[in-house]
Amino acid sequence: MRKRLFALAGVAVAAALPLTAQPASASSVCASGAVCTWPKAHFGGTKLTHHNPDPGCYAWGGRTISNQRSVRITVYSGGSCTGSHFDIKPKHYSDNVPFKVMGIGVWGR
Repeated sequence: MRKRLFALAGVAVAAALPLTAQPASASSVCASGAVCTWPKAHFGGTKLTHHNPDPGCYAWGGRTISNQRSVRITVYSGGSCTGSHFDIKPKHYSDNVPFKVMGIGVWGR
């Protein structure tokens, strides 16, 4: 009887624990007005924060990109903002870019 109680208690504790850890939302880990990059997918590796960058093309890279600015950014596979690309809307992020980002175009203010 005592073994059953301990077994049931163990099941109850295990059921209360989350099965997987979820990454924090990009807005909670990247400051407002910034563009943040991580070298690995799903917020992996050391974050780099680029505070309020001026419009232009930057040789920033990564696999997770967070755009916490009020304007869109474009991520590129080439370092001079060339090659495959797609936009990341304001206050959005991509946590698994399908290519290694080598350049980021920042638009507007």
